[in-house]
Parts: sequence; structure tokens; C-alpha cells
Amino acid sequence: MDVKQKVIDADRKSPKSGFVQAIKDPRRSRVRKFVYQVHRWVGAVVAVYIIVMSITGVSLVFHDELSDALCTQPKIKTGSERLPLSRVIDGFQKQYSDYNVTGLIVSRKEGCPVDVFAVDNRDERIDCLVDPFTAQVLGPRQSNPQLEFLRDVHHNLLSGKTGRTVNGVGAICLFILALTGVVIWWRGVKNWLAGFRISIAGGARRINWSLHTVLGAWSLPFLLIMSISGFYFGFTAFFEKSLNYVFAVSSQRPLNEPTIAPTTDSMPGSKNRTSIDQLVANAKLRAPNTAVVERIAWPDNRRPALRIWLSDSSTADDNASKTQVFLDPITGSVLAVSTSGRPPAGDLVLQWLIRLHFGTFFGAASKTLWLFLGLIPAVLSISGLVLFWTGIKTRRT
Repeated sequence: MDVKQKVIDADRKSPKSGFVQAIKDPRRSRVRKFVYQVHRWVGAVVAVYIIVMSITGVSLVFHDELSDALCTQPKIKTGSERLPLSRVIDGFQKQYSDYNVTGLIVSRKEGCPVDVFAVDNRDERIDCLVDPFTAQVLGPRQSNPQLEFLRDVHHNLLSGKTGRTVNGVGAICLFILALTGVVIWWRGVKNWLAGFRISIAGGARRINWSLHTVLGAWSLPFLLIMSISGFYFGFTAFFEKSLNYVFAVSSQRPLNEPTIAPTTDSMPGSKNRTSIDQLVANAKLRAPNTAVVERIAWPDNRRPALRIWLSDSSTADDNASKTQVFLDPITGSVLAVSTSGRPPAGDLVLQWLIRLHFGTFFGAASKTLWLFLGLIPAVLSISGLVLFWTGIKTRRT
């Protein structure tokens, strides 16, 4: 055997480390072995969580449509003129004096009441319907218990703010699994295309491995979208503040004057706040082409500004031009204006994160696609658990 062949044989037998080795021939790379263990154990820990999120998420893709079909809401008689929103809020507060209003949705559909969202001191939330022509409280919005249970599991893990924080951590784990999965999937410069084809050669474990890696490779963009948007929903304030360093985010504009807690001076009913009617008037001055209010959100622990959504159409038209105005709830001054035509870059990033997470970017077609793609994390988790268990079982025998 010549010297050259001996060097080649020795090189094959010795383990390699380093980035270059991981790119050229990852099978003998120490980096890949370490990444594999990270992927394996993180996946095993969060597998059940991901399965729950995947299944509940798919069940909520058409939540609004199912809720409308299953729950009949009270209708109202259209009057000559809508009351000022302050009168609508006062009508709600007379019946629910222990609640602080956190938001409004003003439906433009004929015969639909105003949705008033509120919370009490125990963090109990209510969605109540109020007649915009008489300020009469029609009662809480009817909801389907099964749908609301699934929604609470998916959004909050049945534990409010704590659940949303856990979801944020779960999103980080999904992101780690996606990135480490790419490293494990990589087969080297010469064979990388083979990683997109499922192989049915070998036994059941080999086929399961092929399915797991190939499905993960094809669904990588979807997994990254779900992980990043999930992190945003779990840590909204941190995400928006961080994004604001790179791209302007309207909700992060500083208030003109320091305010006290959002549950006191900035909430409806405070003597120190600007009236909601004046805030709406100020918002409309900065968006002269908009005719009607669609939604209002009062400040919370995540966003210090009061937000008003305006539309240039008095009818329920998804294609109508939208404007979002951010105001100081104490002084009433306008902090920022974001239009649907030309939003700030940070606002656009957030809008697309929300659309991509819920599959609303192309109407019913994208939602239908999300019904199938949303099950992929569950399939990957189940196949990963099988690989994890069979690997342990093989080592014991």
C-alpha cells in the first residue's frame, strides 16, 4: 500500500470537526453529531406541546366562519344616526361598572352591534354587544364552547399571560428544531438534492427517518414562519421594541408626556384622559380620506399608545383603504400614522407576520392550504418521537 493510500485511509477513520468538514462531508463531522443531540433532545421535550399547537391551530383556521355559523348574534334596527362612541361606552359601563374597556370593534355590516371588549380587576375578560343607535347593552357575544376552548388552549394554554409566555418559549424551541434540522438533513455538496426525495429502501426505521427529514426540508419556510410569528405573539413588546431598532414600528413611538399605568389614567372613565370622541376626531384629521372607525384598542402593558383603525368605506369592504392612527391617550396628540398603502417598514413586517401565521394573506385559498400545512409540525413530532424511542430501544438491546 503506497503512502497516499495510507493517508486517505487514516483520514477516513479519524473524526473531523469544523465548518468546512460539515459542509463537504457532514457524516464524519463533530459539529453534526452535537447538533443532532440538540435536535433529538429538544424535539423529545417539546413534541407533545408541538402536537397540541399544531392540531389546535388547524382547528382554528376557519374559527371566525365557524363561529358565525354556529352562534346566532342579536340583530339591531338601523337608526337614523349612530351615537358617539362615548355614549356607547357609557351604556356598557352602566351595566358593567367593574370592567375597564380595552377595545371596540365597530362592524360595518347592516344590523350588527358594536363589540365592546373589557377586563375586570381579576383579569376576567368579556366581549359584550351594544346597540350603536341606542347604547342598549344586548349582552355578551354568543360563542361556541368547543371553539373557545381550542382557542384558549392555542393562544394561552388555558393560563392567560403565563400561557402566552410559554408559547413564546415553545416558538423558540421550534426555531431551534428547524435550524438544527437543516444541519442534520444536509448530506454534503454532492448529495444535497437527494435530501428532497423520500426513500422507501430499508426497514421501517429507515423509511421513517427519510420521511421525517424530507418533510422537514420541504416545510422549512412554513416552520420558520410559525416559529418567528409565535415568538412575536408570546413576547410582543420585546419583539416590537427590537424590530423598532431596525425598522420603524408605529406602536413604539414614545408618548409626548409620561403616563401612569394604562389601567388608570388612559382607560375610559378617567378624568385625566382625552375623551374618546376627541381622540377619534384627532385621528380623522390625520386621515382625511377615511370615513368611519372600524376598531379602537386602548393602551396595555405591551403598547403605550391608543390605536384607532379607520376605513375609507362605510361598508364591509376588505379592499377599502385602511389607516391606523396612534395617539397619546392623555394628551390626545397623534404619535404616528400608518396607512395600508404605505405603512412604515416595521408595521409591514408585523402585518405580514400576522397574515402568514393565520393564513389570511389570500383569503379562503390560503386558509385551506394552511389546514394541511398546519398538520406538518404534528407529523414531524410524531415521527421524531418514534425515532427517539426506537433509538433508545436499540441501544438497550
